[in-house]
Amino acid sequence: MIARNLAGLAVACLLPAIALAAGKPSFDCRKAASEVEKAICASPVLSKADAAIAAAYDRLRKALDPRAAAALAADQRWFVGARDEAGAGKEGDGAFRTLKERLAERSGFLEGVRVKPAGGFAGNWRNVAGGLEIEAKADGSLSVSGTVVEPVMGRWVCEVSGSGREAGGVLEVRQEDETSTLKLTREGASLKAETVFPAGATERRVGYCGMNGSADGSYFQVPPGSK
Repeated sequence: MIARNLAGLAVACLLPAIALAAGKPSFDCRKAASEVEKAICASPVLSKADAAIAAAYDRLRKALDPRAAAALAADQRWFVGARDEAGAGKEGDGAFRTLKERLAERSGFLEGVRVKPAGGFAGNWRNVAGGLEIEAKADGSLSVSGTVVEPVMGRWVCEVSGSGREAGGVLEVRQEDETSTLKLTREGASLKAETVFPAGATERRVGYCGMNGSADGSYFQVPPGSK
């Protein structure tokens, strides 16, 4: 259990007092349920990082259009689950470093999301699992590349590399030797990705993803080079 592994961070019975002295995170430490929440309450550094994430998430959710805000809420739930699972899988200082890195990455992502990106598909789109780079070509097509990774232990990886043309607000990305397509649509400030298989397909496996992985989900535009 992470409570034993983080002996240097917390003594469970002292968590509320420590949290109050260190500055409160986004939740009531007296009601901390998971071992990761207890670890956050026990560390001034982690408490501050958690509070920063909560503030950035609240500002962003309120600024986004309803569809993008709903997609962000789902992505945030995914982040919290991945954070807890990843943190619980580490020991000692490794657990602290893992949580610190996860929280810092999430804060940077939330601060960088563009509330009103330009129309179309071109840009750098990211979520908790990875991202897609979409670039307009001289011939009018759009190239799509990126890496999406299971966000806890990297149990699967999707390496996206293909191209397509926008038609009717939809970009269908085709990749070499693939029968499926990656269908991209804009939903307000977010980009929705969905794998589409041919009608009657008996095998629904994506060759560019390992271990039943998928690039499906909602992505948000961030500045070029952001991770």
